[in-house]
Amino acid sequence: MIHLKRIFAVLFILFFSTGLSIAKPKYEVAKISTQFGDIYIYLYQRTPIHKANFIRVANDGIYNGTTFHRVIAQFMIQGGDPNSKDKDSLNDGSGGPVYTGLPYQQKANEEGYDSYTIPAELREDLHHKRGALAAARTGNPERRSSGSQFYIAIGKVYDLNELKNLQERKNIKMTPEAVADYSTVGGIPFLDNEYTVYGQTIQGIEIVDKIVSQPKGPNDRPYSNVTMTVKIEKYSAKKLRKKFKYELPAAELQAYQQLKK
Repeated sequence: MIHLKRIFAVLFILFFSTGLSIAKPKYEVAKISTQFGDIYIYLYQRTPIHKANFIRVANDGIYNGTTFHRVIAQFMIQGGDPNSKDKDSLNDGSGGPVYTGLPYQQKANEEGYDSYTIPAELREDLHHKRGALAAARTGNPERRSSGSQFYIAIGKVYDLNELKNLQERKNIKMTPEAVADYSTVGGIPFLDNEYTVYGQTIQGIEIVDKIVSQPKGPNDRPYSNVTMTVKIEKYSAKKLRKKFKYELPAAELQAYQQLKK
């Protein structure tokens, strides 16, 4: 009888512990490692196609060994092109991963790619705040994104009059959150609704600043390669708060629940 009680007690603890672990959602964070340090980027639940694509490319090791091949002060750093692994710097920015059978794959030779593009996921509540992760693309009316190339926004701080004039000139409406971000930490407001934003730097923005300050040559390419490896990590909301001081927006919690339905 005593043995049975012990067995039931152990089973209860295991069941209870498992239940707790299942009840705690885990959120993906991209860890981009460079010779200057690590950049941690939270991947948005609100852009599920871009998030899933980035995770697949990262897990397949395609990003490892690629470079930040284009850096522009007060603008952004761009990378993720498999072509940047070879010795021909002239083809950087024109490539991407090649998969077959993806539900969103679209051959895009007419755009200069030999891989695929993915559908835009433009959202008014995701903007080009400093540190934002966004998908690079070539000019196309559907604003489809590159299968692997991305950039991290830097931009600059705007005063309220500049933001008002920009909204009037481009006939756009910024959310109060966007106005607050652009007038304090800065960013690239004129790219909103043009390129898909699907993540936000939550640690290592100083590494982004180091990368953009590297001496560069033609096509804004650094003279010395800034290579990367990318790893996907998962954190609970509590650990995101503790490790990165990052508080999940309510919209992210809602999007997570909707994706799990």
